[in-house]
Amino acid sequence: MGSLSHAVRFGVYLVASAVAFARVGAQDLHGSVIDSVNRRPIAGAVVTLVDSSGTMIRRQLTDQRGEYRVAMDETVRRMRVVRIGFRPRDISTPRATSGSVQLDVVMVSLPTLLEPVRVTAGASCSRRADRADANALLGQARAGLATTVVARETTPARMIRLQFIRHMRGNGDQVENQEVRIDASEQVKTSFVAVRTATDFVRLGFRRDNAGTQEFFGPDADVLLDDGFTDGYCFHISDPVRERPNQIGLAFVPANRRKDRIDIEGALWIDTVARELRDIEFRYVGVDSRYVTAHAGGRISFRALDNGIVMIDRWFFRLIGANTDTVYGRNSLTTRASYYVRESGGEVAHAAWTDGTTWQAPLGTLHALALDRAGKPMPGVKLRLDSTDYEGTTDAHGVLEIPNLLPGPYTGIVADSLLEQLGIVLAAPVAFTAERGKTVNATFTVPTATDYVRGACAAVLPAGADPVDPNSVWLIGRVVDSKGAPVKGVRVALNDETITGSNGLFYFCRRLSLNTTVRIRTRRGNAPEQGTEVDLDRPLVVRTIIVPPQR
Repeated sequence: MGSLSHAVRFGVYLVASAVAFARVGAQDLHGSVIDSVNRRPIAGAVVTLVDSSGTMIRRQLTDQRGEYRVAMDETVRRMRVVRIGFRPRDISTPRATSGSVQLDVVMVSLPTLLEPVRVTAGASCSRRADRADANALLGQARAGLATTVVARETTPARMIRLQFIRHMRGNGDQVENQEVRIDASEQVKTSFVAVRTATDFVRLGFRRDNAGTQEFFGPDADVLLDDGFTDGYCFHISDPVRERPNQIGLAFVPANRRKDRIDIEGALWIDTVARELRDIEFRYVGVDSRYVTAHAGGRISFRALDNGIVMIDRWFFRLIGANTDTVYGRNSLTTRASYYVRESGGEVAHAAWTDGTTWQAPLGTLHALALDRAGKPMPGVKLRLDSTDYEGTTDAHGVLEIPNLLPGPYTGIVADSLLEQLGIVLAAPVAFTAERGKTVNATFTVPTATDYVRGACAAVLPAGADPVDPNSVWLIGRVVDSKGAPVKGVRVALNDETITGSNGLFYFCRRLSLNTTVRIRTRRGNAPEQGTEVDLDRPLVVRTIIVPPQR
């Protein structure tokens, strides 16, 4: 089978930051939502105003004090209030008048999340003994999902969002290596949002083939809340899981399977004590055996805050990646694909709301001390973590700290101001595995450009010779094209001649005289030879040379 290329679209986009209120005069409806038993305020209840046909006009969440305030107009007829763990309320609203109208709501806590309710589902599903319980749990799940959706619409947060790609070891859960990108721009106000509607997922499935790339998707709160999802899936109560005490799962499976459509099946888990959504776990169905063996699927988790806001705080998709190799046989070349498990996803590291509420994820931290070869602290050293956006610079005491580290393995690299011009970074002796809520302490000796010179020239210099001499110059460079990409196979000549490798680098390790000017000759294929003059005004000189296209 040929190689497969898989990508996951996170589908993150900006949602309107507030509901536009059309006011007539200064009319609004406000009040408190409280528990009928203990009279405590209920945060995170969804207050929805509807017209005479039942169409939603606007909606809002109750805050930490259980209070709400929504705009009124002459079309409003009723107010619906839902909150997971409570019996829904449907109340007639007073006629809109100039000024403010108070309407307090008392909600009754449910003794069980399986209280019978009427749920209309369009899917044709087989009869089950737990169907009534599943419908009851579905009603409560939808109340919890509504809180998530309305919180994102009406109370957006400023977020620091982390996105990652992890290569796993074998088919297991141990991370071999990972890439992490940090998004903290002004526009980041949502975490994970699905790229298709529920109706499109039911119709088209959870995978899309795009120019040879297979893109896999996952559901979010909007999808599970949508009637389109209910119409296409059947629900039942999940078997208990030992690792999930006090949780109950609402399992879902596609009502109608099609051979050419990739579906999902899984469960939405709810904490029966806290009366909160916990997560969605799912697996892909309709995929080939490699995906089944790799346990391809995903997980999307929810976080409930004290002010009633519920957000998606973590998400990942477990898929298969592929590497291709060319194998030389006796009489032919064969392309062979090797497969590996890959996880793509993200996490909210930090979120802040306008009411002063903040959320900080329990992530790892690196605390490091940088020393020179004499053992003295080195200020101003920039340490990066390879294949990530994580970096820090040492202070006057040689100390740096890098927070918000996703769990997993990391290695350090140091940016030298000269070598960085050629895209060369130095491997730092810093390797560790980050864990949630823990700080890793490390001390390392800072590698230098001199160390790089010695290593690069060791193979071409006589035994015992040192390319670094205060009275001479060492010259290195990179050959690139007009777009800055390294060029392989360019002939580069000074006194000696060398040919650039795939990284476009060249080295002149013989001693050159300080405070002189030399002319480097380069030739790419059949293109004319070109010359570049270089001033040797320091012990280490770096130069980037741009060459024309081949003829």
